[in-house]
Amino acid sequence: MKKLPLIVALLVVVGVTGWLGLHHMAQQRINEAVDRFRATMPADETFTFDTSAPLLIGRGVLFHGVTWHRGDVTVTAARLSARGVAGAPPFALHVGSLVLDDVHVLSPRNNASAVQVHLSNLNIPAHQPGESAGHAVSAFTLDDGSLRTVSMHDTVANTTVTFANATLRDFGPGRASAIEMDAVDAQFEAPPQRHVSMTHGTLIRVFLADDLRDLADLGSIPVRSHTIMDLRGIALDDTGVNAHPALRLERLHFARTPDSGAGSSGSLRSVLDLRLHGLTVWPTAPTLTALRLPGYAQINQDLHLHLTTDLSKGTARVDPLEIDAPDVGRLTLRADLDASAAAGSWDDFQRVRFSRLGFDYVDQGLIEHILDQVAARDGISREQATANMLRTLTVPDAPSDAPSARLAQYVSSPAGKTLHMSFDPQSAVDLATLGLDAALAMRDPQVAKALHLDVSTSP
Repeated sequence: MKKLPLIVALLVVVGVTGWLGLHHMAQQRINEAVDRFRATMPADETFTFDTSAPLLIGRGVLFHGVTWHRGDVTVTAARLSARGVAGAPPFALHVGSLVLDDVHVLSPRNNASAVQVHLSNLNIPAHQPGESAGHAVSAFTLDDGSLRTVSMHDTVANTTVTFANATLRDFGPGRASAIEMDAVDAQFEAPPQRHVSMTHGTLIRVFLADDLRDLADLGSIPVRSHTIMDLRGIALDDTGVNAHPALRLERLHFARTPDSGAGSSGSLRSVLDLRLHGLTVWPTAPTLTALRLPGYAQINQDLHLHLTTDLSKGTARVDPLEIDAPDVGRLTLRADLDASAAAGSWDDFQRVRFSRLGFDYVDQGLIEHILDQVAARDGISREQATANMLRTLTVPDAPSDAPSARLAQYVSSPAGKTLHMSFDPQSAVDLATLGLDAALAMRDPQVAKALHLDVSTSP
């Protein structure tokens, strides 16, 4: 029995010695790996740290006081923990778990910070000489990534964006990614000053890595899959001297999928379905002056857009666009659009044309508001304002079934009726001049014939 304490002491000494030996060997391997990593860095890149320690259980390393510097960009982290490490740059690298605490990214224009960054099963392929940053990142794979308490600031635009949490799942070539964010807040201090916030947002089935690769290689992103975006609790406000609420949106739901008749997976045809629920706008806000309607300080509405687009041909079909705004009106619009004259670019709105367009409108107070505003502006009665408007719409000697006459009939008594208006022109017409073309068609039978304008009402 007297020998037992001695045996235990010897075992402890052997165990501690072995542990220290393993720790020393692991530390040497870390130092060698860091030296190899530094040897592969460009001349303007550095990697430093205050202390390092091996994580024997889990095959990893722990760094404190990390600083990575390249060009005019500096990244710091109070703590970096990497587990399940295999390989080392510039060769392929696998990290089972990478955690960075108190992260800061600094550059002359932008700076960002995060309380924590956590990446799981990160795989970085071997470095390819001359490879662009966008193409290199698109080759990474990642099972899960998360950011916590993030702040980003653009010093030139004087814009700050923060969010509480963000997650990215299934990133990599051929993988359908999912992105989720909570408590997003953006402050734009440069005029016009604005504040935008969102309580929650998700984006699923987006091939993010493939999109980055194609954006770097081709400058465009083809439609690949059924992408769904869901945003909740959006708010937009003008701030500063023009402080004013501008917009509130309970929910935005967006779904985009390749057209079933599109053919190859690289087709540019897609079907888009957009729904806005609980949209409230303040037309008096400086940001939304283009939406200003007479007599309305606030407008509540729901919106639905179903759009089939073929970017390879520069064509699109709207079927339908529905806007339901109580106290204003309910509009349902359908159209065939053509941007081929703008080389398929929908950004050049002035050159987008329509080959067919029609809408149904049910008035829910808009006409009454317009007449009240006209009467107040001109200091006349409501009845006189109505008579003046009908006189403006009426074309002398026009038959009772002429478009202008039917429109005047609807304006005089819109309650319980639906206004139908359609254009089926002999050749495509510029969408930007639709309002002017319609006004001319109301007064000129030849223009009405060329546009094949039809106006009718129904109970």
